[in-house]
Amino acid sequence: VDRKMEFLSRMAFELSTRYKTLNFSKKEIEKIYKHIHKEFKLPESEVHQVVREIESHNGIFLQSGNDMYEFAHKSLQEFLTAEYIHGLDELPSNKDLILLLPNELAIATTLASNQSAYFSKLVLTRLKPEGFNPLFMSPYLTRLYSEKPDFTISELFATASLYINSSFVLQSF
Repeated sequence: VDRKMEFLSRMAFELSTRYKTLNFSKKEIEKIYKHIHKEFKLPESEVHQVVREIESHNGIFLQSGNDMYEFAHKSLQEFLTAEYIHGLDELPSNKDLILLLPNELAIATTLASNQSAYFSKLVLTRLKPEGFNPLFMSPYLTRLYSEKPDFTISELFATASLYINSSFVLQSF
């Protein structure tokens, strides 16, 4: 069960980042499977079986058109993507990738065992060096607010929070 969750999380991450869409084709699922199957010790030859099982048995994907699929709910794709990000050894360093995933990174922040440290590291080491981006920060903070992480106050957390606050103030001038 855990490996299936990891597989689906990786697949959601690939769909969210590689194809940047909520709707995807069977061909795209097959391409992702061929890209990640070795990680999960799955034979490449079982691609069609796995896709069929995902389509028909677990209800995670719904058919949304002729040969088009989507997750049963957008939040499910976001959660699975966040679960994958959360399990990485390091936060993604690719700026373009980070900017694609404000909701997913807010969920990953909430999933972290030390939410304040995760938030601080994301803001100070991944977002601040690239410059303030309100197109990322607004949905990130909005989603973070709805996820209600349990932050603890620390010097690093205060620094990250002050950076965000001062950046918003400067943007409004």
